[in-house]
Amino acid sequence: MAILSTCKPLSNHTDARYSAQIFRSKYAPRYAVPYAVCIAFFAASIGSVLSMWYFCSDVEKQTRMINRERRAAGKEGVMIEADVEVSKG
Repeated sequence: MAILSTCKPLSNHTDARYSAQIFRSKYAPRYAVPYAVCIAFFAASIGSVLSMWYFCSDVEKQTRMINRERRAAGKEGVMIEADVEVSKG
């Protein structure tokens, strides 16, 4: 609620101090700065997704291996109680 109270509505359309709009008319016609900001945020989001895939890949491999073992043991009537080991660091 505190964030919403700091964002005041615009009284004048040329005064964009409290606006979240990045494609303002002062950057026209090329809009180089807004495009650069959008590309930077896009690259950061791709980087964060790739880093999460990298850091979670070991846990995913362990999960798939345990599920494979459980299915194979389930056909023989044996129960496996293995769990995924997550290391810190």
